[in-house]
Amino acid sequence: MLALFAPAFAMADAESAISFGGDYFAAGNTVETAQPGPNDVFLAGEYATVTTPVQGNVHAMARNVRVHASVAGNLYAAGQDILITQTVTGNASLGGYTIEIDNNIGGNLRAGGTNLTLRGTVDGTAIMTAKNLHISGTIEGDALLNAKNITFGPNAQIKGQITLYQGDHENSAIPSSVAPKDRITIKRDADWDREDHSMPWSFADFFGGIGLGIIILVTAIAVVFSTIAPTATAKISELGKGSIGRSWWIGFLTFSVLIGGAIVLAMTIIGLLATPVIALIVALTALAGLVAGAYGLGARLTQLVGRDAALSKLAVLRDALTGIITAVLIQFVPFVGWIALWLVVLFGIGLLSRWLFQPPLFKPESAPGGDAS
Repeated sequence: MLALFAPAFAMADAESAISFGGDYFAAGNTVETAQPGPNDVFLAGEYATVTTPVQGNVHAMARNVRVHASVAGNLYAAGQDILITQTVTGNASLGGYTIEIDNNIGGNLRAGGTNLTLRGTVDGTAIMTAKNLHISGTIEGDALLNAKNITFGPNAQIKGQITLYQGDHENSAIPSSVAPKDRITIKRDADWDREDHSMPWSFADFFGGIGLGIIILVTAIAVVFSTIAPTATAKISELGKGSIGRSWWIGFLTFSVLIGGAIVLAMTIIGLLATPVIALIVALTALAGLVAGAYGLGARLTQLVGRDAALSKLAVLRDALTGIITAVLIQFVPFVGWIALWLVVLFGIGLLSRWLFQPPLFKPESAPGGDAS
């Protein structure tokens, strides 16, 4: 399925929409759901708006995400500003700077941002982390709250157990009208072991363990690949210095199709038996995207500072190290770090899709010579 759709994404215009199998894919500067009653929706751009009811899930990544029509499935949204004005029947996973939830969430809510506001009702549990958190709606299930400043409206209610993280000198009391004290557990931010309180591990622990392992693995893969396929490496480097936006949304759509195809296949008996293999393919695709994205990012950064762009093992090592260290450091940006890291992964998947499909299918005159990579 990935091989089937990647060519279409690669040749798509700067702003385009694709409908297939009842699903709707759109990417560009300003995108919206022009198709009535789609199953699943995938939107990528600067402004992404859900304007027609969606029967399935919505996946949206944009600077401004607006949900102005009902979503029967789950909502996955990442951006600078996210506004939800209509009902989401399933779960909502949100990441951004300013998030406003003005209607009901039928499932669970997971949201992280700088300014986070809940005015609707969450029928399930809620995990909410923000610098400024305001709740004037209702949470029917349990809630985990982590905010520097937290306020409640007069009608706010949390009906389940509450876990509240606070700083040593903070006292964000929860009024009895919201929940009785016997359902509130207060924990200190020291339990999260970070001064900026945005991640539950320390910088030294991560960088000295997982982060160092990722840096070594990605750099090694990049160097080995450049040795085996130097022409392919040169082409990926060239594409990485081109349009970031084009590679990003192609990667987003390609990975979305892969995930969607895996879910559909898992619904069949044969596909269910192949679930471990499918999961491995998805994981390897993400890893390949991280390697290519880190290398492409590093190539752009070293080019900006005037380094030699000639392809060599030393240059590949330099670019890969620069890119992956930058990607790992991005992870520590409060709240939005994981989003930026995923953008690097999607950028890399887009580069790989363009390298694999665009040259031989649509631009034969630009295909590199030499090895068959």
